[in-house]
Amino acid sequence: MMRFPISTIAIAGLSLLTLTQCTQSIPVTYHFTVEVTKGGLAGNTFTGEFTYDESALSGEGREILRVEDGLSVSMTMLGETITETEDVDYPDFPQLQFEDGEVKRLEFWAESEERGSWWGLPGWEVTLELQE
Repeated sequence: MMRFPISTIAIAGLSLLTLTQCTQSIPVTYHFTVEVTKGGLAGNTFTGEFTYDESALSGEGREILRVEDGLSVSMTMLGETITETEDVDYPDFPQLQFEDGEVKRLEFWAESEERGSWWGLPGWEVTLELQE
């Protein structure tokens, strides 16, 4: 039977504890508001939020998170709340796109079978607010 000094066991336990803490998920939630100023929906305001696991990102270059990576999305439009499972291309979409760790675009579409894009569309002003 091998015996290790207590200090060796304590150091090994501390290393394991540190490694475990580094790999835990870190949920990040943003609320967003979309003010429509052009087109058939002008004058409407839509709200929503998305949550993702920050530990799934490297923070470098272009990265995409999907539902399988821990992304969840909900959005209220015209009195109806839709979630990530209602995206027309679920489970491949929605997708949250990042550039160097910053949110650049949410690809989320539940309107019709033909995918469209509203994020960054002229007349669709998106405001993000990080929830702490």
